[in-house]
Amino acid sequence: PYDFYENQIRLADSLYKNYLPQYNFEEVKAAVMFFDSLRLSAISRQRRGLFDKKDTDENILIAESRLLTAARAHYYHAVGLTERDSIVGACEHYLMALEIMEELMSNDEGLKAKGSKRNAECCQLSNEDYEKVRFMALTYTRLGRLFYNENYCDLSILKYKKALKCVDIIEEKPFKADIYKQLGNSYHLSSMYDSALYYYKESLETSSNIVNKLDVEKSIAQIISKKGDADSAIALIKNNLDKIENYGSKTAY
Repeated sequence: PYDFYENQIRLADSLYKNYLPQYNFEEVKAAVMFFDSLRLSAISRQRRGLFDKKDTDENILIAESRLLTAARAHYYHAVGLTERDSIVGACEHYLMALEIMEELMSNDEGLKAKGSKRNAECCQLSNEDYEKVRFMALTYTRLGRLFYNENYCDLSILKYKKALKCVDIIEEKPFKADIYKQLGNSYHLSSMYDSALYYYKESLETSSNIVNKLDVEKSIAQIISKKGDADSAIALIKNNLDKIENYGSKTAY
């Protein structure tokens, strides 16, 4: 059963990364229940002191692997629920994934050190720790997007800022630029234009990607137009029009 459910999570991951709908939704839902039962059983055994001292290290490695799999199961179940417009359920499972990850990483001294500004330059993340932190950043980002789409901008901003803290640890600039942009969008929707402009500019400074630049500068043009500087907004839009190849994007411009 373990291999079957783990493969279902891998399949959901592959569908997700290829922008395909989750057709194994029921299997992922069953995987959530299966991995949660393993996790709760392990917690119970640990509390009752049933692990031998000599095999603690081995059991810890197995438990960590299963915790990560359980978190990923909740994440991909949330993805499937989002596709089915079950927003409350999706939020619940994203939050459960984060709760499991926080449990997994609570005793990781290396990550704690890397997360502090004082030690950021001298600590190197392992591939495993990198994936853990990136997974948390991605989960916070998905939550931020859900709240943004439902017009809960305060909650959206809160989740994006937590995602930003994670990305600061892994130092992944394109991901960071996108979170800055999403923060800008959330403040923009809240009509907090100065804050929106700040994060849009941070996004532009973080990444020179042309697609990101065009998208962000379109939003900046909207804001400066609302603030009364239509001439500058028009100039910014015209300057970028000839750089756009996609017809749909040109229509928006």
